[in-house]
Amino acid sequence: MEDKRNRIKKSLRLAMIFSGKKLNNLDLAIEDINNHFQHVEIKFIELAIKEGSLGYYGEVDKLSIQIICIWINKSIEKYRSNFI
Repeated sequence: MEDKRNRIKKSLRLAMIFSGKKLNNLDLAIEDINNHFQHVEIKFIELAIKEGSLGYYGEVDKLSIQIICIWINKSIEKYRSNFI
């Protein structure tokens, strides 16, 4: 099975493609997301990044770790019953 960090990396690369924005310091973003959302299953992180990059949580001028964490938190709120 693929490691969580690799799956986050793939999701972030897709987010850059979908949004047309570049994320600076991809390795730092992967570590921050992995550490901050340890309790969250990877499938929900992947879904949040996908939805966010497609504009489900609003348009963004710049792709950043902060924006991605906001997407994940909004996704947690949206799908809260699936996290418990």
